[in-house]
Amino acid sequence: MFEGSQVSSVGHGPKSKIYGFRMSLWWEHLGKALFERQDWDRSLFDRPWDPECIRLVQKEAKQNWETFIAEGKPQHVKGHLMRFPYHVNDDGTI
Repeated sequence: MFEGSQVSSVGHGPKSKIYGFRMSLWWEHLGKALFERQDWDRSLFDRPWDPECIRLVQKEAKQNWETFIAEGKPQHVKGHLMRFPYHVNDDGTI
C-alpha cells in the first residue's frame, strides 16, 4: 500500500501504517527481548534499508536458528524469525 502523504524526508523514514506494521512484525518475530536490550540502537529499525539494520535482523535470525537446532537440553528461542540454511541453485532446486 503506497501512502503518498507519508513519504520520508531526507534521513528519516516514513511514520505510516506500513511503518507501524513493520515494527509490530519485528517486535513479534525478533522477540521482545531484543527490544528490551540496551546494547544496540533502536533507531536502526527506522531505517530498514540501512545495511546495519539488515545485518542486525540477519544476525538475530541466525541466532534463533542456531538455538532452535542446538543439541542437548531444549532452549527457549527468543523470537520466531529464523534464517533457515537453504541454498537455492540456479536451476531452482533446493
